Amino acid sequence: MLKKTITYENFNGKQATKDLYFNLTKKELIDLQVSKDGGLDTYIKKITEEEEDKKAMIQLLDSIILAAYGQKSEDGERFIKNKELVDAFVSSMAYDALINELFTVEGASLQFMMGLLPKDITSQINN
Repeated sequence: MLKKTITYENFNGKQATKDLYFNLTKKELIDLQVSKDGGLDTYIKKITEEEEDKKAMIQLLDSIILAAYGQKSEDGERFIKNKELVDAFVSSMAYDALINELFTVEGASLQFMMGLLPKDITSQINN
């Protein structure tokens, strides 16, 4: 699970800070992997090599963000994802601030994506 703290200006013009939570299970990662011909890694390599395919990269990152967004239960046993939570998030300025950061701060998108991966997968990547 990734906890991302975002500071933004809300619709009342006041500065707000919010902790956002994102999680992809291994099953969800497998689903993402098989959703693209040749696998997700091949797809990402293809669209990052094609400079003018920024639209595909934005769409992919956005779909991953929305698939991963949720709230952890107070007891830490569940990570709750549903349409109502995602709709509320997308209509917030916190979402806008997150998207802005991921696309304007160098390395932020990669750091975000690595934060979504389970620890056993990131340890394999880093070795």
